[in-house]
Amino acid sequence: GCVSLLLRTLYSMCDSLVYIDLDRTGITNETCRILYEFYTEFLACNDVASIQQKLPPWQYIDLSNNIIDIRGVDMINDMFVKFARFNVKNAAATASAIDGDGGAAAAAAALVPLELEVDVANCNWSIARVTWSDRILYDI
Repeated sequence: GCVSLLLRTLYSMCDSLVYIDLDRTGITNETCRILYEFYTEFLACNDVASIQQKLPPWQYIDLSNNIIDIRGVDMINDMFVKFARFNVKNAAATASAIDGDGGAAAAAAALVPLELEVDVANCNWSIARVTWSDRILYDI
């Protein structure tokens, strides 16, 4: 759809873009699903260095004042949870493979932080304002 094309175009053409403003654009849960698929597909290659290099530089996506309900919010949450699970699994495997202080340093390097905030303020669900960040899921 249009949002998928927009994301892929912004990703390929605007490598210094950090803020995407979709406030009051009438988008729905479908956009949340597309965001989920867009971001989680980076994890498919399972190579930390490649993922870190390929993730878009976007820091903030404003989805506020749209037609997003709890199902859309759950999809955004699941996106951050999927990154957190990937990181926990990767860091544990890396740390156990290397003994001592080197294992801890290697485990930290094996993380793929999702440096992104998604805002769904004033949408069709019960909490007045939420902005996600992977920093709430684990301490880097």
